[in-house]
Amino acid sequence: RRHTRYWRDWSSDVCSSDLRTHDEMGLGLLQLSVQFPQVVSTPFSIGTTWEGRTIWAVRLSDTPAVHDPSEPVVWLDALHHAREPIGGEGLMRLVEQVASGYSTDPELRRLVDSTNLLVMPCVNPDGTSSTGCWFPREGGSGARTRRPTPTAPSGST
Repeated sequence: RRHTRYWRDWSSDVCSSDLRTHDEMGLGLLQLSVQFPQVVSTPFSIGTTWEGRTIWAVRLSDTPAVHDPSEPVVWLDALHHAREPIGGEGLMRLVEQVASGYSTDPELRRLVDSTNLLVMPCVNPDGTSSTGCWFPREGGSGARTRRPTPTAPSGST
């Protein structure tokens, strides 16, 4: 019951134009790679979803165009669950912060120069695109399972 109350109280506040869609995240990653090419790779696809959407990722590194095998890899991803948008937005803001602070913040520079950060802000673009909004109360539905399974038809939750 407590979870339901919390959800109801916050749903109208969180469902806003401040949270990016899958397409806006892809465009945002591209813009960051153009603005900060010394740190952010060009977005690359790690695959295609059941409904044909591209799953985008970027590398934050002092050599963003190539993998440096001498550096550890940190993989960050979000939006496994379509109606939990804050994780994807958080990763987008992390990329923005790291990229814009690289030239002025010694800690960020050390992190980027010593690590391959792979960031994928949306692993479930089919679900996020199907919701219509981030919360079911606002019209979103059918976001959990977008591909057919033995027990659930296509587009079911």
